[in-house]
Amino acid sequence: MLAKHGDDNDWLVCAVYQDGMFLYIEDLPETVPQALRDIRHWLNTHNRLGWVRLDEQFDTVEGLAVYDQS
Repeated sequence: MLAKHGDDNDWLVCAVYQDGMFLYIEDLPETVPQALRDIRHWLNTHNRLGWVRLDEQFDTVEGLAVYDQS
């Protein structure tokens, strides 16, 4: 959904580019999809809240869902 609609969502700031997207994740509403909550939890665990880059050219993170952007 974010790859298709980008920043047109009720949850977070999203900037889409050719190979992925940047997400600004801090506070998320309860209605956000589980995959975004999982990313936020991982970021929080690693003291990295704020901007995160999701890129299909980079390695995956164990425990987080992997999706094909196309």
